[in-house]
Amino acid sequence: MTVNWWLAAVELLVLMSAANGTLSPGDGGKAFRLAVSSSDGSVLCAVSEINQTASVNDLPADNLPPQVRCARHCTSHTPCHSFNYRSDNYACLFFYYLPTTCQTIPNCLYYQVTKPIN
Repeated sequence: MTVNWWLAAVELLVLMSAANGTLSPGDGGKAFRLAVSSSDGSVLCAVSEINQTASVNDLPADNLPPQVRCARHCTSHTPCHSFNYRSDNYACLFFYYLPTTCQTIPNCLYYQVTKPIN
């Protein structure tokens, strides 16, 4: 499994949600991309203050990968700007603003909004 597959899954879920009527154009639908370092291409994790935390187990499953479940939750909450997915503790960490600090941290992936769905 590659990072690109997960990225595609997250963007696909958000676009499918809008197309299936769970989100209407203009309702705040979002597409996400995995944040990577511009200098070496390593995957980043936001380390700024978190606004909300949720266990992936507490989010609707629908047989979706955990990152997609986090993305769906973020998409359904207007103030949510981006999120970390922590595979070590199966958690989604949500940000309601643009985090200012990111680092490479094992088991942590930061997904940021690439564009709103119109």
